[in-house]
Amino acid sequence: AKIALKVKASDADADNNIYSDVMTDIRAEYPGGEEAMNKWISENINYTDEIIEAVKQDQFKSTPVSFTIGRDGSVENPHSQLNFNRQLALEAMRVVGKMPKWIPAFKNGKPVASRHDIIVNFVIPSEE
Repeated sequence: AKIALKVKASDADADNNIYSDVMTDIRAEYPGGEEAMNKWISENINYTDEIIEAVKQDQFKSTPVSFTIGRDGSVENPHSQLNFNRQLALEAMRVVGKMPKWIPAFKNGKPVASRHDIIVNFVIPSEE
């Protein structure tokens, strides 16, 4: 069930905690779901020569990124703690930080901030 409502980030009784998914009643969700999020990320990675070279040299070709979805659905504080490859981590954090607003998590009927972890995969676009 999709919830569509206007979220006020300045409610006087707002819950200012940041929750993990298991602590919320309804998890935050990227509009269109995980498949749409992965498509958006892949379309917004900037494959510079430096990034392409980093992808070729990286064993995993992916970077974990943690971030917060604010009560208003905004993506906040993207960071990567496992910097196997600094260039890939920086690009992954840049792209995640640009993501459009999510549908925020809810707890006790109110929007709350929540933590998320995703893996950003790097696939070099084929040269046509």
